[in-house]
Amino acid sequence: MTHYYDLVMAKTIRKYGKFPNEQMPKELWAPAPGLSKKKEWADIKAHFYGTQTAVITENGLIDFDPQEVMKIAHGESLTYDEYLDIAWKSRGESRRGFEKVYYDAVWAGYKGRVEKVTPKGMVCFQKIFISGDYGDGDGFFDKENHVWMQTDGFPELKHGMCVSFVADVYRYLKTSNGKVLDFGLRNPECVKVIDEYELPTDDDLLKREIDDIICENMCMFREHCNGFCIANDEWRNDMRMKLFTAAKLGKLPEEELDKALKS
Repeated sequence: MTHYYDLVMAKTIRKYGKFPNEQMPKELWAPAPGLSKKKEWADIKAHFYGTQTAVITENGLIDFDPQEVMKIAHGESLTYDEYLDIAWKSRGESRRGFEKVYYDAVWAGYKGRVEKVTPKGMVCFQKIFISGDYGDGDGFFDKENHVWMQTDGFPELKHGMCVSFVADVYRYLKTSNGKVLDFGLRNPECVKVIDEYELPTDDDLLKREIDDIICENMCMFREHCNGFCIANDEWRNDMRMKLFTAAKLGKLPEEELDKALKS
């Protein structure tokens, strides 16, 4: 995969831009407005077919790189066209936290609490906390719930045990309820048993995301801080409390919080 193409932005510019459709720059290609979902997908598929492009759509990423098909576990029999159609249908169904690591992270570590261990050598983590780094040095946090892995590479696991580790993110084909592409973890290394208090709660993750939103979208000093916060402590803490309370009382999902602030 060589580059991303933001189809969401291109469609927005095409819809609200001032220039006629025939003058649309080639680098801002988008399907014509008003198409059925089936026709829209046909146009997108035809335009990016066979290219090394990861297309950002409203509901998820579509990787058009033909080499990606060979990387899919349990997908050895898939043709390129089958892969693309399944990827389109899988948008919004895959684990976006692992997808972020798969495409964008240069490093990621994981922490989890054991929910279940099966006699067949499988472990289910109640929640996996993700801590990753982008190539530009910025970090990110995310989580995934009810993650299954093979127990190979782990010490003897028991219910309630908490561990930290690094692992490979891989893409695989699920067939239990129709064909869906998803991301998982395998080949754990550097495994350590940790205390439960070292696992962040959902509130901890929400607070961290709120801090990112304040820094990136609301702070007047965001172009001048160089990683060292110079904002007024009282203002920053007040914003944290207001946003956290709104998210909890309004039951806003974390990923929608940024949208709500901009609306």
